[in-house]
Amino acid sequence: MKRFLIMSALASTLVACGGSSDSGVTPPPPPPPPTNAEPSMSGTYSQTVKAAVSTDIVFSASDADGDELTISIDNAPSWLNYTFESNELTVSVEPGFFDIAEHSVDITLSDGTASKGYSLKIEVEDNPSAWGDIELTHEELTGAWKVSGSETSYNLFVDGRGVMSHEDTYSPLDWQSSDGISVNVLTAYCTEACDAQYNETWQIVAQQENKIRVSIGSGDSVEVVELTKADTIQLTDYYTSTLEPDLYAELVTFNGTEQDNVTVNIGDFSFGRYSYTNLTGSVIGQWTQSNDKAEMDSFANNQAYSLTINVENSMTCCETVQAEFAFKVRSVTLNPGHNEQLIQRTVYDIEWANAEGRDPQHYETDGQLISEVLGTVSSEQLLIPIEKVSVPSNLANKTWLGPKSIRLDEGALAESELEYGGQMFSFSSETAGELLFSNLAGDALESASFSWQNNGDDAILTVGSVDLKLEFFMLPNDQLAAAIYHETYAELRSFVEYNPPTYTSQDYQQTFYDVGFNDLFDDQKTVLDFSDSSPYTMNTETNGSLTWSSSLSCSDGETFEQCLTRVIDSGQYVLIRNVEFFDRVDDKYHAIYKIRLYLDGALERGWNSRRIYQVATE
Repeated sequence: MKRFLIMSALASTLVACGGSSDSGVTPPPPPPPPTNAEPSMSGTYSQTVKAAVSTDIVFSASDADGDELTISIDNAPSWLNYTFESNELTVSVEPGFFDIAEHSVDITLSDGTASKGYSLKIEVEDNPSAWGDIELTHEELTGAWKVSGSETSYNLFVDGRGVMSHEDTYSPLDWQSSDGISVNVLTAYCTEACDAQYNETWQIVAQQENKIRVSIGSGDSVEVVELTKADTIQLTDYYTSTLEPDLYAELVTFNGTEQDNVTVNIGDFSFGRYSYTNLTGSVIGQWTQSNDKAEMDSFANNQAYSLTINVENSMTCCETVQAEFAFKVRSVTLNPGHNEQLIQRTVYDIEWANAEGRDPQHYETDGQLISEVLGTVSSEQLLIPIEKVSVPSNLANKTWLGPKSIRLDEGALAESELEYGGQMFSFSSETAGELLFSNLAGDALESASFSWQNNGDDAILTVGSVDLKLEFFMLPNDQLAAAIYHETYAELRSFVEYNPPTYTSQDYQQTFYDVGFNDLFDDQKTVLDFSDSSPYTMNTETNGSLTWSSSLSCSDGETFEQCLTRVIDSGQYVLIRNVEFFDRVDDKYHAIYKIRLYLDGALERGWNSRRIYQVATE
């Protein structure tokens, strides 16, 4: 009992002293950690400097807490260095002439706890006062040079010829480096006898590995460009010579085999009545490929083409001789262009043969002496890579416009009076169809039935005993094209469904440029005037197409048909043409062009082709 009383007294004492009882008083919170101030840096973050000049850019860094600061820089070019001492950042730059551009450098400032980022913009300007005058040898300049930041390239050949290509066109050029560098750019697409578009004088002001910086021009008219020399060439299987294959285009193949058959372009050959003729042939030879080009200079057969024409003795009034001219290829070179394009260069000899020992200096054609034609010639063409595709699945029960199916020297349609034509393919079923040939009035002149087979990779059309192989391709502009293989070459054309809308007289009665001829001969413009002031005798056909002639003289009250019949029956030479529009893209009309020549009361020859007519604005 005594023990219990002692415990009770002790408990009462603890309660009185506060013990485990809650008094209602909150203890103070712990003090907050000290605040870290973000570091900062002052200076100008947009700078303009000159090439070939050393420049220091200074920034001042600070930290309110006095923390030790560090700097890191990302995306720094090789010509940029920096130091950071006593919170002062010094950025030292000395860009070269190949660094002329805007550059962005990321700077990070840190105090060990917090960091802040800055972006330094450095615009490097040209510095003509520090230009050099660098001389390269003729061999060092020879090659393919791409203009940085553009769709232009220069191919300089070792013999002083060359090509300037821009986007999908090209212009031949002459160049020399014996007394400075001069480049004489010629009219687009021309061959030997051309007027210059303009002359360029080059000064190489800087060089770095395979790059040169070139000043073109003089005085106030100076353009500075950067050229990079191609050191590799990439070859694909198929190329085309144009992106507008409504006009004439070639299919060029490169298989890379030791023994290869290659299509060559002799060029737009000016030779008497063969003026403005695009000659194409093929040779068989052996390719050798280096890093920057592929060349065929060893041939199993190097005769690409031959012409047999009548020539006249310029020293007499009457002697006419039939002579053969052979086009024998010396070399075919594939040179790199831009955007995987190639420049194909063909060097060939024109030889006089089978003229019974006669001296070519005494013979001429259309006033042109044969001796002036003979010799070594070169031609160039731009090659654009294209993709081979399967035969379209929707050919049947439609009529299509494609490449021409006949030539005068082929026997597919020997009974036809057309020299060439037959671009209309009417697929009546999955196995049969017709080639259609339009006459001047637009009605079917004749047709040739064919059977056909879809092999997936190609379609074989059998016309009589002749097989025509159709292959299909997708152009870079996503346009479908088809090629027909002829004896010595393959012709490529856009392949479009023939379903023309109705065009009115207002569409036809305008003045047009013939785009095909204007592309070939940039210093000329072939103009067709169908307006009210036209010099032609014209007639609108029932299908809306337009027939015209410059060799008809019709009487008052005489219809066009009556006039034409009368003149043909009289035995006069009559040239009749017809154009039928089937599509329009902006100011360009795509057309089927037909021509017929009558002599001695009968049709002598004719052909159908495709043209593009652009509305004249001048």
